[in-house]
Amino acid sequence: MNQVCHCHSLNIGFQGTKPTHIMISLINLRSARTWDVYLRKKTLEAVEAFVIMGGGVFFIIHAAIVSPPLGLSLSFFGCWYIGIIFFCFACNEEGYDKKSAIMYRVGVAAGLLYTSEMMGINTVTFRVQAIVVLLGCVGPWFGIVSECIGVLFLYNDTVSHLANVEDGIFYWCIFAGLGLVIGASFVQVFLMYDEFNYDQRKYLMRLHRQDYFMGFFCMALAGALQQGNNLDEGTLGCWLAKWAPMIFLAFTNLSKNLIRRKSAPPHHPTWWVDNTFQFQDDSEFVNVSFSIVTALATVGLTILVVIALVNCIGLDKMLMSSDSLSLFCIMHGFVMASYSGFWMIFAASGMPPHGRAKMFRIFPPGTDGPILACDPKNCVNPHIFDLFFGILIVLFGAFVFTNYELNAALTDLVKRVIIGLWVISISWKVVVHIQDYGYVPAHTPNPFDEFKRIDQEAKEKRENKKRGEQQPNEQTLLSEK
Repeated sequence: MNQVCHCHSLNIGFQGTKPTHIMISLINLRSARTWDVYLRKKTLEAVEAFVIMGGGVFFIIHAAIVSPPLGLSLSFFGCWYIGIIFFCFACNEEGYDKKSAIMYRVGVAAGLLYTSEMMGINTVTFRVQAIVVLLGCVGPWFGIVSECIGVLFLYNDTVSHLANVEDGIFYWCIFAGLGLVIGASFVQVFLMYDEFNYDQRKYLMRLHRQDYFMGFFCMALAGALQQGNNLDEGTLGCWLAKWAPMIFLAFTNLSKNLIRRKSAPPHHPTWWVDNTFQFQDDSEFVNVSFSIVTALATVGLTILVVIALVNCIGLDKMLMSSDSLSLFCIMHGFVMASYSGFWMIFAASGMPPHGRAKMFRIFPPGTDGPILACDPKNCVNPHIFDLFFGILIVLFGAFVFTNYELNAALTDLVKRVIIGLWVISISWKVVVHIQDYGYVPAHTPNPFDEFKRIDQEAKEKRENKKRGEQQPNEQTLLSEK
């Protein structure tokens, strides 16, 4: 392969796929803006390369936990070398060389299978990666879908393995929340910030702050479920601890992708209310995938966490007469964070449909915006207040008050402080509703009216088509007469 992948700002280029040139390019990845050139590629090959490189992280994690040290070392070089080389194929400005890419894929798959079958090293990881690489020969969509399925398979295999290790799921939920979710956010900010405009940077950093909440939410969830003895294999708590980090990671990645595309989902009204970004993306795939993951990360997880905690701890622990300060804090913290999310749906976003097409708006049925609309910018700070203190209360309850007993006076004081936080939270929301009563979005027309317009246009099109079919039939009858 004699094509060139250029690194513009430093005028660095490399021929083919020589390892030294690849490493030079990666070292200068941020300053050379190679990453930004890559992200702006609209081709499916570029999307596939991005998915393969991201999936390589999970392949390495699987090898680190399930396989011996040698398997980890081989998977690190094997899985990431696959992504790095394919990065060069997809990022090449002279075009995507399909023949060279197929030859490369077959060679890589052969090496992976030789390592797994003949040497017996890291068998599951390399088998899955080899299948993914070969399926990509059919087309980029096959590569994207198979890589996603492969990642989910290995992720499930990893957490299933940890479920049989003492406190394995507990530590996994903490590590994955703080390490993967927050760590991935730092990497994305590092790579994207300089190339974004003012509005994109503003929302990127807001999402970065949100990633902290999600990371510490995972830590708080692990501690709460452990206190409720609900981390055993087969329980709802165990399932939540396994999959919450993965859902949050998908949520933050898709959110940052929307910022890069300057598209505003209806779930984030502050992005479109003042015409900052266009309402929804041009791609239905982007809209629907983000909407489904958002529903899982917010409403889905929220409801399931509350159900799990009510079953293993009980609502009676929220009473002032509760004999356990730790469980009192856990229940109040999660209920505060959960109700705040539902309030945002009630006051800021409503229940938006998944996409523009009517088939994506059947379920949930959706609403014409918020039930009692407020300026979404005024809803942000009360929501942050709830999340911050809700998660903080849970962390103190799960990791501090379980190890340090307080006397009766201090215990009563802590409970009264938490009740005071509830008073501030509810009062703040009442003030926002009074202040913004009768609020109408500055965006004209209201984006939710777009769905009505689309339905009306589709109805008129069907009626015109029906009339067009009837006219020839009438002319035929007249000619016969």
